[in-house]
Amino acid sequence: MNGRKSQLRFAKLASALLALALVLMLFSMAAADSPTPGAAAGPNAPTGTEDGGGMETSYEVGAEFPSADAPPWGPSPEDRPIHKDSAWNFYNKMRAAGYTGSRSFIWGNNMAWETDLKRAALGGFENSWIDNADIYFLHSHGNNGLVWFPWGHTDTDLVTNDCQGAWGDKDVEWVGLKTCLSLSDALGWASCMNGVHTIAGFTTVSASNEFGGMWADQLLGWKVNIWPFGDIWLRTPKTVTQAWFTTCDDRTDGATARVIAEDTLHFNDHVWLRGGPVYGDIVNWPKYYMDHTCYHPRPKAVEVSLLAAMPSQTVLPRTVDMSFAKSLAATLNVSGTLALSPDGSEYALTDTSNAMTRTLSVQTATGGYIYQDTSQLWVPPVPGQPYNLPDPTQAARLANAYFLANAQSLPGGTNFDPATQHVQTDQMITMNAPTSALAPEAPTGVNVMVAYGRSLNAVATTAKGADVAVNVSVGGPGGATKMYLGGQAAAPVGLSGGSRDVQAGNPVTLKDVNSTWEAFLADPQLSVLEIGLVYDAMVRHPVSDTFAYFEQPLDVPQKELIPTWVYNVDFMQGGQLVTNGTVYVPASPLYYPPKLTIDSPISGTVIFAGQIVDLKATTTGGNGPLTYEWTSSTQGVLGHSEDIKAILLSKGRPDEPPAPSTLSLMVTDANGLIRTANVIVAVVGQPQWLPMLQR
Repeated sequence: MNGRKSQLRFAKLASALLALALVLMLFSMAAADSPTPGAAAGPNAPTGTEDGGGMETSYEVGAEFPSADAPPWGPSPEDRPIHKDSAWNFYNKMRAAGYTGSRSFIWGNNMAWETDLKRAALGGFENSWIDNADIYFLHSHGNNGLVWFPWGHTDTDLVTNDCQGAWGDKDVEWVGLKTCLSLSDALGWASCMNGVHTIAGFTTVSASNEFGGMWADQLLGWKVNIWPFGDIWLRTPKTVTQAWFTTCDDRTDGATARVIAEDTLHFNDHVWLRGGPVYGDIVNWPKYYMDHTCYHPRPKAVEVSLLAAMPSQTVLPRTVDMSFAKSLAATLNVSGTLALSPDGSEYALTDTSNAMTRTLSVQTATGGYIYQDTSQLWVPPVPGQPYNLPDPTQAARLANAYFLANAQSLPGGTNFDPATQHVQTDQMITMNAPTSALAPEAPTGVNVMVAYGRSLNAVATTAKGADVAVNVSVGGPGGATKMYLGGQAAAPVGLSGGSRDVQAGNPVTLKDVNSTWEAFLADPQLSVLEIGLVYDAMVRHPVSDTFAYFEQPLDVPQKELIPTWVYNVDFMQGGQLVTNGTVYVPASPLYYPPKLTIDSPISGTVIFAGQIVDLKATTTGGNGPLTYEWTSSTQGVLGHSEDIKAILLSKGRPDEPPAPSTLSLMVTDANGLIRTANVIVAVVGQPQWLPMLQR
């Protein structure tokens, strides 16, 4: 009898556990299959179709990088090798996420043509390329209102007239242009929209290093499979707008990003396979844009003639483990499953309680963090229902109170400089048709950003050997702390920071500010950040020269902050001012990026497709340990050692011979400084490799 009762009790317990497991599994599967979709199409949502009335059955990605090796072939001042890595990283991450449709493509250097984005009436083939993909990313130079294609097919500048009424009538939903200044002509680019949902870009100089890989990473999110509950999203996918602005915040040093949308709800689009757009294609006016300044204060003025030596600033390591991440989650009042990403780069969790979606990611390299309430951050209000945003005075007071209360519990919480506080409202602007007589509407507030820079007290040594106390800024993406406020003003809807803790070390003798400028002109790779801008001259304003320590993005390992001279520069083109910007150059040769030469193969080598080739290099200098990455402009990543063996394949456009292939080696030192070298080889014969289809 006792045995039978035990069996019954066991059976009831097993049934209860099974029921609980099924409920939890269904819950987690629902969360996994619906990763924070955009706002549902309500009564204010226009109706539209997708791809001519049908739903997507395959997903394509397109990417291009015209100026990684700008003409002429080989090293030249306009080369931006990072553009190649940025485009390939974007392409590969989207492919890994399921964008494997047969029309996918990636083209670089002289195979990236202006005609790929140009309407047929002007000799272009946009329907065969940009409008054959669902999402398209380009990393190149830009200028006011244009994108630079230096290879002359049909010309070197894509301007808004080239794509008027062209993009989106076939397939493309989302376009990302990582180019300086291009989207300053918002109305012109909006006129290119013929079904495309959003165009993302910049209205200012957008100096940065890698960008495309992080944009894809933010678009896609990541999840883990936990038995028996199935897939659980740790960092939910962000909307196209949120992903672009987040990447701008992380990667640039004060750029202004802009996203142009066909409709206000398209600001809430997720990409296909991550929730999809809020609804399909439409073509009408008005159109809209949202601006976000990825603010970093310009480094404060310092009398540079006083500075002959400055102390080094060694980064104090943090133990970033599960306990560290849990403590931060508790401070931010978020809960949920916390896990380490498959590549070990971050801890993350998503909290979907209280009808909100809040996500936290913590970088293992530094302890830097990004917290976002993605149900509110950079989400436009419902028409007619504006947000009750705090005014600048209220926002400043709320931010100061928040950081004062939580500073000791936040990584880098005591590192920001309250005197640098900057308050700015992110706004959505309505654009009427160019022929419309309607008066412009007032801007609509979306979020309020309160940003802080960082400064360090240091003891400088003058040229006469005297010690003098100075307070200097920390420049670069990692030196900013930002809080975002929404309609519920008391609680942040976004928070990012975690700047590195440092300890002053031995004095570093500085190369004088004028000699450093001349060294930079002779070797543009000395600049800490790449500048993707079309210009032919720089006019320096010496009266504005200053000094700052440079802090890399918080996902980039860094052993020391980099002492830099900071130059205020006018970028010129044809004798006309393009824009003003900031250039950071290491103030001591001890912090220059490594020197690098490729020994084998040499430029001009003819290589047969499928042949195993020795790629060899010599690296000197830099702050070790060094990391290496070999890439091909036509194949992407080849290997990660100073010397490797690789199989090279050929690639060409239709009815043309295979194009020259740029082989590049990128070396990164322990402070995140980069040096690249490249050679041009001809890969001939079969087999020919193409990304998805032949042109």
